[in-house]
Amino acid sequence: MTDSDYISHFTDLSGGRLRVHRWGGGVRLLLCLHGYGDTGERFGGLARALGNEYTVIAPDLPWHGATEWKKKSFDAWDVQEMAESLMALENKADCILLGHSWGARLVMSALPLLSEQVSSAYFIAPGGFDPASRWAGEKLPLWLRNALIYSVEHHTGRWLAFARWCVKMGWASASTLRFFQSSLETPERRARLMAVWKNLYGFRIRRAPLQALSVPKCFIVGGRDMLVSPHAVRDFAHGLPNTRFITLLDCGHWPDGEALAKVISNSKP
Repeated sequence: MTDSDYISHFTDLSGGRLRVHRWGGGVRLLLCLHGYGDTGERFGGLARALGNEYTVIAPDLPWHGATEWKKKSFDAWDVQEMAESLMALENKADCILLGHSWGARLVMSALPLLSEQVSSAYFIAPGGFDPASRWAGEKLPLWLRNALIYSVEHHTGRWLAFARWCVKMGWASASTLRFFQSSLETPERRARLMAVWKNLYGFRIRRAPLQALSVPKCFIVGGRDMLVSPHAVRDFAHGLPNTRFITLLDCGHWPDGEALAKVISNSKP
């Protein structure tokens, strides 16, 4: 597969106008959902490593890239509509579904709605498993979440100072501080962070829905990932039916396209 096999286009959903990146024209359809702060273009390396057997499609998710998301909300049913619309555009009855980081969380939530149309699912460096992330993303009351959003939007400098203090006290990592600084750098990035955080409740991490699915599932983490706890992901995946857990020792938060392609290519039914 070469760069000439790449195209991008837009498609309309009930929530807005979606930009879609597409590589190749193979028989097998791989639908990829990117992580927070990224775009669908991230999967170009993976697409080229997979070769001509695959068609790889990756949308810019809501509030990211060139996608124009008009709804204030975003949930698993929106992901279902997205996947079904993209499969229909490709004239496919099923797909392989892959999510990276935040995108992996979206895949986990939407998979029960798409189980009849997904031949296998990959969760790459899924985030949100540690207790602090789950509390902030799922259990924080909406009124308090809205108050914090207002505070961050209007007192950004104070929150950055607080983040630096947390790092100094050893309560947060330097990588967390860099992420926070980057996410608050411009009004557009602040709006994106707040929109994604506010809608995390629609993508709660739950074992029970996955426990009921026989769809082949694979959790993949990088051995050098500084953002995701391999132990927390492995504990979550343990005991789920038809599920594998893989550590790519030499990879960080974003696995090398070649390494990821080998896992996918060796997982053919």
